[in-house]
Amino acid sequence: MSSLSALELPQWSQGERKKLENGDLVPGASLLVESEEARPLLDPSDAGAGELTQQPRFELPSSPQEIPAKYLAKYFQSSSTSYLVDPQRLLTMQETQDREGFLNFHAKASDIDIRLYLFDTQQVIPASHSLERLVAERYTESPLTCVVFSFMGDPSRTMLAFGGKGAEQVTLLEQRRILDHARIKSLKPSDGSAQIEAFVVQLSIHLYWLEKSFKGAELKAVSALTSQLPSSNSGRTLSAVGFYASHKPLLLYFLVGVSGAFIAAAALVWMWVLWRKNRTYQFPVVELPRRLGADYGAGVGAVLGFKDSVGSPSNQRDQVPDDFHCS
Repeated sequence: MSSLSALELPQWSQGERKKLENGDLVPGASLLVESEEARPLLDPSDAGAGELTQQPRFELPSSPQEIPAKYLAKYFQSSSTSYLVDPQRLLTMQETQDREGFLNFHAKASDIDIRLYLFDTQQVIPASHSLERLVAERYTESPLTCVVFSFMGDPSRTMLAFGGKGAEQVTLLEQRRILDHARIKSLKPSDGSAQIEAFVVQLSIHLYWLEKSFKGAELKAVSALTSQLPSSNSGRTLSAVGFYASHKPLLLYFLVGVSGAFIAAAALVWMWVLWRKNRTYQFPVVELPRRLGADYGAGVGAVLGFKDSVGSPSNQRDQVPDDFHCS
């Protein structure tokens, strides 16, 4: 006990107590923080008094609405061959493979590509890197592409725009209709990754029908242009039309005659079949002279009978039991 009483415990000075009350001093900070730069340093003005001052050198986390500067270049300045742009790795590895797999499948099946840029829920796109500017700078000379800005967990903020060759054919009304339908589908799931999947699938379906409408319009335009251009076979076409117009009555009579001949032949064949089916044969009754008072000699004789009174006698040469004979 004497040794313990001899030890002097550290005492708070007035300056340290005041800084502690103001929150400028964190007790035990030197024990909790490993970095030498982050530890409290002695204030040179109070070095003689031994008073400690808190000078944190931590880099405070950025606002959730701010996109870190190191990712801005990967989003808006680098050329990515992937259809999914997610430099912040907001999706897991399996989710990334699933989304990229579907986007690659869509690119092979459709002429309209999808480029999906994925941001965090509250992040705000800087004014210097807008969607319209990105499309104008990076997708003007590319094939027709639908560029999508998607915010993880908030489908209502999703934006899209069309760039590339043929983008002028997609009206603003059509873009709004596609975006609204895809948003409605993506609002049903509660998981952020599932929301992105639902949005992309619905978008792919609408792009398929949009591509079909483009091809239909192109075919109509080509047919209209072809009908206006002179053709080397126009003389042949006109002569064929004139021949048909002049011989139209004869062709009609020919068709009627062929039809009548076919009906007559069919009637004759049917009548012949009925005659063959209904004809009958008359068999003569043969009277033989009696021999020795008997109709036939002993051990000599035969019974002539036919099993069918309708069939031909030449087809009834086989002997059959008496029960099948027809008298």
